[in-house]
Amino acid sequence: MRNGYQVEFMDESAYGRKQHDVRVHGVPTEIKVMEGYRNIRKRAEMASEQGASRVLYYIGFDDNIAMFKRFRNVHRTVKGIKEIGYVKNGKLHYYIDK
Repeated sequence: MRNGYQVEFMDESAYGRKQHDVRVHGVPTEIKVMEGYRNIRKRAEMASEQGASRVLYYIGFDDNIAMFKRFRNVHRTVKGIKEIGYVKNGKLHYYIDK
């Protein structure tokens, strides 16, 4: 696959418990829609509990400073989450902690 992503949607009902939403190139990924920044860390913790190692946020707010501050906190403190991605204004980005 040259310019796309291999995505496998997971069936939560088949396992009897909550699990991550998709596998992207084999990586367990949880997708979260965020209209505000306050619950970014909590949602990452939930994603980790569901077996995700990547969380992908759909961002619907404009406060980049608060967003990056919380991404940094997630990256440094939430066990299991190795990658953070976000979609903002229709474009996919990856958060890289510096």
